[in-house]
Parts: sequence; structure tokens; C-alpha cells
Amino acid sequence: MERSVTLVSDPPGSLVYLNDVEQGTTPCTVPFKWYGDYSIRLRKKQDVGTALKPKYVYYYLHTHKNMPRPWFQWYGVDLFASILPIEFKDHQIWAFIVPKVPQLSTQELINKANALKAKLPPPKPASP
Repeated sequence: MERSVTLVSDPPGSLVYLNDVEQGTTPCTVPFKWYGDYSIRLRKKQDVGTALKPKYVYYYLHTHKNMPRPWFQWYGVDLFASILPIEFKDHQIWAFIVPKVPQLSTQELINKANALKAKLPPPKPASP
């Protein structure tokens, strides 16, 4: 039984993490052993500046994807499939669009932090 998944992204060359384990950059093919839910993170740092004035654009995506079990891996059927003289292959392709991370100015970051701080409940008094 051969199992693999190919991950592709836009933009290509994004760094791939499956269940918090680095797998390489897209497009990449990864073997897997089990079916179910996978945590996927894709990130990329792209240089769009010059040598004298570097500037970067960041891309980031964190999502989950379910790896469905094919018919020849269903309980009961897998016993018969394993004794057949046929090699089964399960190859899946996952494609992702990785969005740009918005670039905020220092003042915008401070304003967002203050807005979040204002939403916090007041601190509880210390117990004697």
C-alpha cells in the first residue's frame, strides 16, 4: 500500500508544516500513514525590495484538512484488499491559496493593542 499527498500553493515555494512537522516547500509530495484530520500551516517570506532598501511581503495560512479513507481501506474490505495480488496506491493533491499578511504601521499596531486591552475584564483584587 502506497500513500502520499502532494501539496501545492499560490504563491509557490511556501514552507509546509503538517501537524507541526516541517515537510519542505511547495510543491511537495509527502508520504502518510494514517487517515483523518491534518493541521496544515503554509508560510512564505517574499523579498520585493532592493538590495539597498529591503522590503518583504509575508504570506500565511493555518487550516485543517480531512484525509478521507478510500474504499479499499474500509474495515473488513481492507482484509480482502491486502490478500489480492494488486498494489493499491492512494495519492491525493491538496491545493491552497495563501493570503498576504496585512502590513500594519507601528501606530496601527499600538491602536489595535489598546483596543484589545480595553476589552479585557478589570483585574481581580488580590486575596488576603
